[in-house]
Amino acid sequence: MKNKIGRNVGANIIGKLWNIISIYIFVPLWIKILGIEGYGIITFYSVLLTILVFADAGLTATLTREYAKTDVSIDYKRNLLKTIEFVYIFICISVFIAVFWGAEWIVNAFLKTEAIPYIKLIYSVRFMGAIIAIYLLYSLYQGGLMGLQEQVCGNSINILYGIMRSGVVVIPLIFYPDILVFFFWQLFSIILFCLVTRYKIYNYIKTDRSSSLQFGYLRLIGGYAAGMMILTILASFNTQLDKLLVSHLLPLSEFSKYSLASTVGQISLMATLPIGLAFYPEITRLVSMKKENELKVIY
Repeated sequence: MKNKIGRNVGANIIGKLWNIISIYIFVPLWIKILGIEGYGIITFYSVLLTILVFADAGLTATLTREYAKTDVSIDYKRNLLKTIEFVYIFICISVFIAVFWGAEWIVNAFLKTEAIPYIKLIYSVRFMGAIIAIYLLYSLYQGGLMGLQEQVCGNSINILYGIMRSGVVVIPLIFYPDILVFFFWQLFSIILFCLVTRYKIYNYIKTDRSSSLQFGYLRLIGGYAAGMMILTILASFNTQLDKLLVSHLLPLSEFSKYSLASTVGQISLMATLPIGLAFYPEITRLVSMKKENELKVIY
């Protein structure tokens, strides 16, 4: 088990290290190709994504916890995922519809620029809605892999996804330097890797029996999910409220500079996350087994 935790820590460190490196490699290229306003739209997409994570309703964190337990069956884990997936269909559709129909209001309130045509801003926001909706599903499957302690697999997929969406996107942008090309590529990338991640997690929990919807499970996990949703909402607004205010009050070019400085400033925090991500499933497993002595040692 210690070897697996060590591998998970290593995989998480590599994954986060890639995120840090990609900031220095690709962000300057995005700015050079799309301009500072174009980069501002990309950073606003990140803000919107972080805020709308609350629509997850704490289900990803709950799935991670349930998958980390050793006192539940594979059938339970498979049925739980199928049930949460069913709920997620409505969550994702709701997120997409809300952003799609609210695109004009979002542009008028937060994307102040004359360098990019108004209609292109609206289409960009609508692309964001589709990307975020599918990203929520991708995060759910990633949460399941983390809970199963298959973090090497999860981080490998994450790194490949990062290369696809951050690096490979530069190729079409060189020929078609348009913000809509950027978001179309993001949509294609998240659909592809969402399907890959779904395939991998179902492969880890496959059984001879077919999975089924078990809505009674939602009552069992409801309390924990609600608590995690509240924490997610508070964390999202605590970290993104300043960016919303800046984008509302200042031109897009100034918001871009502010966001870039904020991203660089968070690198130290990003470097500390891998250890916690690696140990959380094991701590959950020990708690479920009531092994207090081992829990104290690992803590």
